[in-house]
Amino acid sequence: YVLARAGYRTAAVTDSGFFSRTFQQDQGFQWFEEVAAGDWNLTRTLERARAVRGADDGRPLFLVVHTYRVHGPMRLGPEEDPRPWSAFLASQKARVEERKAQGEHVREIALDLVGEGRRYYLDSVRDLDRKLGTWLAELEAGGFLEHGFVLLTADHGNAYGEHEDVGHGGKLWDVKLAVPLALRGPGLAARAERGVVSLIDVAPTLAELARVAPSPTWLGRSLLAGAPKRPTFAFKLDKNREFAIFADQRKVLAPDLAALAAGAPTHAFDLGNDPGELANLAGTVDWPRELAAGLAGALEPLLVPIAGQDALELSPELKRP
Repeated sequence: YVLARAGYRTAAVTDSGFFSRTFQQDQGFQWFEEVAAGDWNLTRTLERARAVRGADDGRPLFLVVHTYRVHGPMRLGPEEDPRPWSAFLASQKARVEERKAQGEHVREIALDLVGEGRRYYLDSVRDLDRKLGTWLAELEAGGFLEHGFVLLTADHGNAYGEHEDVGHGGKLWDVKLAVPLALRGPGLAARAERGVVSLIDVAPTLAELARVAPSPTWLGRSLLAGAPKRPTFAFKLDKNREFAIFADQRKVLAPDLAALAAGAPTHAFDLGNDPGELANLAGTVDWPRELAAGLAGALEPLLVPIAGQDALELSPELKRP
């Protein structure tokens, strides 16, 4: 809405799923095109994005291009063939059901299959890199980066056996929380910023680049001046709740606010020296207790819903696991 009101042509080309009209993600976009799951292919998604760019009407353009290229159901190679992954799942189905009948936990079974999942994931990452690299080279050759900006990021990572974990649910390990965030455009010197930032900083950053006032409701800060010196939070609010606080390259985890306020985190990591989160320092040094108790109050207001719940009617495709 902010850029649309400022005179921008706002458009999105998405791979549907959660980034869809069903979940009201089309708000503020004047053009919103969804690609159905059965048609997922990054080459075709980028072709749609080219078409949107080509429909120039003289206004500046804000374009979001969203892809599930590195997300299941996995596809193999540049042609994004879904058949090998489907065949693999089908070959494992009877074996998995037999093990479940014997009382094995689903996560234990998934850990045994993690190697095959990682192989498909890395193949997807290589294809994403190849296709986005070609697109960015095309933008550069056409002079776009002399006056326009490109921001690349993601919503989450994925665990493939780290901490005996699989997928992107479960505990708030950094392998799932850490995502790429890259920005390129005129006037930006090449550099790597150190420190913890958040996806809530993306909107204020884009607003500053567009020379538009940010919305007063945004909690993030523009990253053009570097990583903000402030704590950052992560939380999941399902039945197995967990909260994470980051500050000064340190991180604490706790199951609820009461534990944080009491200075009793279950996990604490010095990420500067232990980026793999292998050494749990909770209960062995003083700083986890001080960090948790000192910042629990700052986290609490972020857990208050700003809107009421709404019931959605989901299609069979979205309901399918």
